[in-house]
Amino acid sequence: MSGELKVTPTDLTELSGRHQGVAEHLGTAGAVTEGATGSVVLTHGLVCSLTSAALGSAQSSRDAAVRAMQAASNSLAGRLDTAASKYTATDAHEGSVLDQEMPPR
Repeated sequence: MSGELKVTPTDLTELSGRHQGVAEHLGTAGAVTEGATGSVVLTHGLVCSLTSAALGSAQSSRDAAVRAMQAASNSLAGRLDTAASKYTATDAHEGSVLDQEMPPR
């Protein structure tokens, strides 16, 4: 990696917003297959009961994965917001300390 890395509170807040958006989109994507198991049961009946059960299990796993990814994205967004806030507060505090150390002209 070359060059200087610069991160600002604005950068962190923007990344937080992206992660919040990801969490929302995951919820939408998770809902796409909602009801698929019931549809297979209604349209195919008992002859496909093993398939319906497997589909139900896969759907449950998918739902759990969506919830876990949403939680991770929301958690990261919160941590990024906290970091931005602390960075701003530290910068303001240290700026005032420097201001007090500088003699007036």
